[in-house]
Amino acid sequence: MSPSNPLEERAAEVLKEIAALGPMRKGSLCKRVLKRKTGKGEMRTRGPYWYYTFKEKGKSVSKMIKDSEAELYEEQIENFRQFQELTREYAALSQRIADRQAQPSEGKKNSRA
Repeated sequence: MSPSNPLEERAAEVLKEIAALGPMRKGSLCKRVLKRKTGKGEMRTRGPYWYYTFKEKGKSVSKMIKDSEAELYEEQIENFRQFQELTREYAALSQRIADRQAQPSEGKKNSRA
């Protein structure tokens, strides 16, 4: 890649940003309050509890996590979202670079035309 081409420069920057991302995980994080009936028929609430939810083999999976883990999970989820954005940007840049390379240069003439 030529360092003078802005598209190629940005593509190289995007790759560096991807490489700098830390551990990542898909999914989302939410708080839930559990409602339970006591032996006397009264409703009691417990929580809120943190849940990490993600898809696995086409099904939603939820896992209760500790309060102390919630911040780490949120950071890892954000890293994955950033990774998705950067890979979309890189794919678009790469397409534009490839399109430019596929165009014939202006100085050449097509002998069959």
